[in-house]
Amino acid sequence: MNGSHPVDISILVQVAETLESIVSRCFGPHGGLVLFTKATGELLITRDGQKILSSLLLEQPIAKIIVHSAVAHCHVTGDGTKSFILLLAALLRGLRVMVMRETTRSTGRHGQHGLQLKLLSDHLLAFQTQVLDHIVRCHLRQCASSLFLSDRDCKVTRSNAKLLLEAYFYGKVGANHCQSLSTLACDYYLKCTGGDQCNEVVGFICDHFEELHTKVVGIPSSSSRILEGLVLHRDFTEYWPTEEELKILVITEPLQPPLVDASATLYLQSDQQLQSSCAWIHQRVQEILSRLSVSGVRLILSSVKQTDLVLYHAKLNRISVVECMDPEELSLFCSISGAAPVSPWDIFLDQPTHLAQAQFCKSILLGAHRYAHVGITSKSLCPQYCIVLCGPVSGLTIQCASAFHGAFKMLRQTLQPLESRYGPHETSENIELQNGIDCVVSSINVCPAEGEAYGGTDRVEQPRQCLARNLIPGGMHHSEPLHFHSCHVKEECCGDKLLEPHCTCNIGDATSIMKRTIELNAKSTGDNSLVINAQIDLIPSPTREEECLCTLIAPGSVFPVGGSFELLLHYHLLKYASHCLDPGTKAVCNLVANALLSIPRNIYTAGKSTRHFLHVYTKAMRDIQSEGRVRDGPKMLESVSCKYQLLISTLECMRSLICIDCFIVGTRRVSPPASP
Repeated sequence: MNGSHPVDISILVQVAETLESIVSRCFGPHGGLVLFTKATGELLITRDGQKILSSLLLEQPIAKIIVHSAVAHCHVTGDGTKSFILLLAALLRGLRVMVMRETTRSTGRHGQHGLQLKLLSDHLLAFQTQVLDHIVRCHLRQCASSLFLSDRDCKVTRSNAKLLLEAYFYGKVGANHCQSLSTLACDYYLKCTGGDQCNEVVGFICDHFEELHTKVVGIPSSSSRILEGLVLHRDFTEYWPTEEELKILVITEPLQPPLVDASATLYLQSDQQLQSSCAWIHQRVQEILSRLSVSGVRLILSSVKQTDLVLYHAKLNRISVVECMDPEELSLFCSISGAAPVSPWDIFLDQPTHLAQAQFCKSILLGAHRYAHVGITSKSLCPQYCIVLCGPVSGLTIQCASAFHGAFKMLRQTLQPLESRYGPHETSENIELQNGIDCVVSSINVCPAEGEAYGGTDRVEQPRQCLARNLIPGGMHHSEPLHFHSCHVKEECCGDKLLEPHCTCNIGDATSIMKRTIELNAKSTGDNSLVINAQIDLIPSPTREEECLCTLIAPGSVFPVGGSFELLLHYHLLKYASHCLDPGTKAVCNLVANALLSIPRNIYTAGKSTRHFLHVYTKAMRDIQSEGRVRDGPKMLESVSCKYQLLISTLECMRSLICIDCFIVGTRRVSPPASP
């Protein structure tokens, strides 16, 4: 149906709840599987949220936007599509209640929904950049555990990596294949990185996973293994086994020179000229292969098909040939080995750097296919191992490969620091702190330098009442003075300006901000000059061992699975909202805090869980109040960075949805055929 269709908050909730009803059945440790039937009659059984959402045939534009946002988030973090839908549905439900209540309270009409949503969109943006980052930096970061042995020794222990990967695969493929895949992924990570924090290696695996793994169908999943070297997904055209180290040549064009270039024309006057030309080509190919044999080349990797003449002379010189290779796979080989493609005309030049070194070259049978297996000698950080993923059927094998790829995306997100939207001295708290200090300075009468006559009144104005408001983030007001810790700064009036202290102000948590004070003692000297002693206690700047202030989440930060992140953030958001006097910020904090409970609620109330959600919630709140963290959770771990990114992506999606006024559905008109 063509035309313009208005988008109301109720429509957004209906679409989100429809998607929620699909993914909630396979969410959590006791979630089930989803069965899809394709048009070809093929069955797909999976619990992968990305695969489920991508397999849906959607016509609703709002549903397409939500699915696209969830899949885009999964491409970055490797997981979180089901949590994305659950959290978004809870946010939209809470938003609908909020909008209905505010609209009825203010006007009693439903025509103001759009205006309320636009205002809330602005508050959401401020919430992300100010409140959320502040709480994560000051509260959640201190409660997180680390995958590393220590702050100085950035080595990931096998036990921690196994716990993190187990939790990931449990949600992706279920309990049947969780242990085998997590062990395999942990072994592969430790082999490629040695346990070090090698973000480049993990990123390299993520970017070239298609070339680094081989899927084998018809074999049990327990047969999956790690192989040294690289499996080239082509068989040998000519194969000569060798037991010693060898050199490899990479080419991207035929070794046999053409009789004539494509842009030229060859005029032959007799058969003798044709025979002479063919003889020259034959001699040229023979010289090229002989030269390669003398140089120690025992394998030729070609992205194009070689002629029978080249293969014949390669066989005479005991040189193996793999032709018609995928360009991306050949590029990966060059990246790992350090080789470069060589033109046939440059083979006679002395350029040994263009050749790759290999420890072995052999044929390997994986399932029903035979491939070339090469052991590359490389000094770079690129991984020199490949993975073989097996499965009894094609669908399960593809799911295991997708989950394995997503696991390394999750590791990449976990092992890199998550930076703040502000610089180290430009956080929202520091900006407001600077505004508050400027307010104090501007309220004080400036006096001449020491030794000069003071012409103004002999008094100092009191700091303005706006100081407390500027120093408390999120529009909070408090009657208590603000106090800063750890240093004393003496400021003197000199000329027309106030000398600035050589220190910076870094704010801690929101609760301690309300307890800080600034004491200004103005003393008048005998020569009518004025010296202002500002006793400002500042938080010490982070040391070299500590995390930089601009880093929200340190590398390797993890929480126990089971909703620890959501429960902890829920508690601090409610605590922040209880002290906040700004209505918009307070409403958004309560909205997000209540929506976060949808994830642990689905975990502990679905399936055959022995603990009820209310019992878990009560115990978690008691632990946070007494110790500042959730105790006695499951032993498996989940990434703090991925959880934070999930919340940010969901809020961004909700902001995009509530800004939509209407959508237009149209069909493409087919132009009539032209008349003869």
